[in-house]
Amino acid sequence: MQSLCATNGITEQCYGEQRQRLQLFCQEDDSFACFLCTPRHSSHNVVFLHDTATVHKEDVWSVDQYVTQEIAKLHQFQHHMEERLIQHLMNGEAAILKKMEENLKCIKNYVITTHMEVSDVYLEVKKEEVEIVQVFEENIENIKSYIMATQQAVWDDNMELGKGKLKGFLTDMKSLLRNCY
Repeated sequence: MQSLCATNGITEQCYGEQRQRLQLFCQEDDSFACFLCTPRHSSHNVVFLHDTATVHKEDVWSVDQYVTQEIAKLHQFQHHMEERLIQHLMNGEAAILKKMEENLKCIKNYVITTHMEVSDVYLEVKKEEVEIVQVFEENIENIKSYIMATQQAVWDDNMELGKGKLKGFLTDMKSLLRNCY
């Protein structure tokens, strides 16, 4: 069993009951050992702890490199996905814009058609208005002619009546004057 020992003010790893400094590393058991334990690991590949640290430093550097490469791959993947998303959004935006342009074209056609129909109706109404005004003016002329003819007839009748009445009036006036003087 491994434990920590303090000798000469330095804390070191010690092994089991021997309380010996651990200076070896058994690669098969993946454990630390002291010189007294080497017989137990005689058939194993045992190396000095210092050499193992150097190997492990290289492993750590390799792991660090691997992690850095994986992070770079993740960044590349993220960038790729962002580009795909942006492209997808741009395609969606283009589709929406195209649909809006089609709708605008339909609205313009509808406005033009409606304007033409209103113009046609306006022209028909104007034509009917001109016809109505012409008929009205003809009726006014007919009424004026009728009124003038009626006035003339009444005038003529009054003149005939007036002649007879005038004679009677003058006769009445003569008698009245004779009576007065």
